[in-house]
Amino acid sequence: MAVKKKLNFLWTLALYLVASRLPNIFGKVPQVPSITDPKFKNAFVDIHNKLRSKVQPPASDMNQVKKEESPLSPFITLPRKLIALTSGATVHGMWKSWSIWIGAWDKSLAKLAKSWTRECKFSHNPCTSKRFGCLQDFDYIGENIYLGALKTQPEDVVLNWYNETKDFNFDQNTCSNTCGHYTQVVWAKTFKIGCAVSNCPHLWGASAGLFACNYVPAGNMIGYRPYMKGDPCSMCGEKKCENNLCRTWDVALSRTARAWGKKCMLHRNTHLDKVHEAHPVFTGIGENMWFGPEEDFTASNAIRSWHEERKSYSYLNDTCIEEEDCSHYIQLVWDSSYKVGCAVTQCARLGGITYAALFICNYAPGGTLTRRPYQAGQFCTRCGPEDKCTDFLCNYQFWYPPWEKPRPLVCNPQCLFVLFLRMASLLLCIIIVLIVQTRFPFISMESPMVLSTDEGLKTEEELVLEEVEEEMLEEDEL
Repeated sequence: MAVKKKLNFLWTLALYLVASRLPNIFGKVPQVPSITDPKFKNAFVDIHNKLRSKVQPPASDMNQVKKEESPLSPFITLPRKLIALTSGATVHGMWKSWSIWIGAWDKSLAKLAKSWTRECKFSHNPCTSKRFGCLQDFDYIGENIYLGALKTQPEDVVLNWYNETKDFNFDQNTCSNTCGHYTQVVWAKTFKIGCAVSNCPHLWGASAGLFACNYVPAGNMIGYRPYMKGDPCSMCGEKKCENNLCRTWDVALSRTARAWGKKCMLHRNTHLDKVHEAHPVFTGIGENMWFGPEEDFTASNAIRSWHEERKSYSYLNDTCIEEEDCSHYIQLVWDSSYKVGCAVTQCARLGGITYAALFICNYAPGGTLTRRPYQAGQFCTRCGPEDKCTDFLCNYQFWYPPWEKPRPLVCNPQCLFVLFLRMASLLLCIIIVLIVQTRFPFISMESPMVLSTDEGLKTEEELVLEEVEEEMLEEDEL
């Protein structure tokens, strides 16, 4: 009978598993794209830029939404960490300006969008309207949501929002129907986005997909138009223009570095302080230079050599050891520099080296020697109370929205410590049981005790003997 029940249970379980997989097998429920999928991310970024570049009337100040990878990344990754190790640097403040310009697909915004779509509520996330209500890095966050088929392409999702332009009157800054999605898509100051989609069968059938995009800075500010009307890029300032959008990566600095590198000379570029000779907007460009054998060159080695000058620099006195050079280090950690352009050039002979490499980085605004390069302070003192300090930088690795259900399986150091204690306790219990069983092999074979209200604890054997004795006494009496 027990075997039959087990077989019935296994048969029911198998049918359930097969039935749960049928929609996927027959393609009824497409796979949910991941927020880390490059194709998914690039599709959202590209369609935003495409639509933002063709607004009517034209925009004079429309920011470009950049992909996560930046042309700066090969050169920035290392100095970012090196500067974090700089003694006395207020790292959070120093790198605030860099974080604005490097990469616009934001992982934290994408994670926020994913957490909310998992709730499967066709409404806006309430935390986006509260200052610092969602993420501690951003005060207010813009949001667009869309409900449709899970297989809907990102281009179609954003185009659906953009099509609200027909109801928006730019000159009067009025809307005849629904325009909030459109105005957020084309909000000029926005340069960071993060999008996600989740499967929500109960909202629109088995193949329903709830899409959400979060934006920083948030748009739809009451009383403001989404952008300034005018010739494309006419109000970009120091930013370059690309496809009618203001682009924050500055090619001019790298071109200046490359042009001077071609001269294969080891002295400072004489054009850096001249108007429009090193950059179309900036003057007073900063410069760092490295040279060495071609086979020894890597950007990491060059930037490390500049950072090594920290040993010769006294922050307290704002001085450098006599006969030592600290200028490369000072420029590397200059807090207000937020643009960089680098280039490497091959030189047949340079500084007594045959087949040399000349590596130059230009910075804007450039560092000067009129003040200290950054504000002193303890590491991570500007991190939030719930943040973690990793490599002397604020890290939100274990932070998730408190309203997310079910919560992602993420184990922080405290969780790992508790897990270790539990596993150690379990192992200790197993060892104790094995030792007890070895020392007392018959402990589990003892006769069970039966409690008698009159005579206390007696074994079954004693009770049987008493019954036999009572029967013999009764026979003798007879």
